[in-house]
Amino acid sequence: VSGLTEVGGDAACFVDPGQAEEIAVAMKKIVADAALVIMMKEKGWRHAQNFTPSKCAAGVMNVYKSIW
Repeated sequence: VSGLTEVGGDAACFVDPGQAEEIAVAMKKIVADAALVIMMKEKGWRHAQNFTPSKCAAGVMNVYKSIW
């Protein structure tokens, strides 16, 4: 859904929020697959490093510099 793919990257399991069955299947898969959970945690940590305070501040400064 919109910006959620940027936030979750390849570490998240994306489903159609309007499809209850799709949500249930994804939840069951995550609960049943310990290896998937480990992989998602590792990928999530790596992806989260794209959103550190210093990287966010640098991005904002780049916007300011581009309009200055």
